[in-house]
Amino acid sequence: MHVKQVLHAYKCAKDRALMAAAADTTVSYLWQLAGGHRGCNRNMAERLCTATGGEITVIDAMLPDLADSAVPEPVNVFHKSA
Repeated sequence: MHVKQVLHAYKCAKDRALMAAAADTTVSYLWQLAGGHRGCNRNMAERLCTATGGEITVIDAMLPDLADSAVPEPVNVFHKSA
């Protein structure tokens, strides 16, 4: 789940503040991440993953565009059609 989705899911400002504190950051910084105005390094991504119990994955935090895109199925170039 993306940072933006988690922030919106936490309806109460107190819940967002608790999550930010657990990740040793601020709610303002999380909104900057959610809006794409700041990037997320691996250390912060790991802290967000821990603080949210895995709701935000490291990939979601660091590469939100990649997490959005569908991963195409690999093509078997060695398969012979009958």
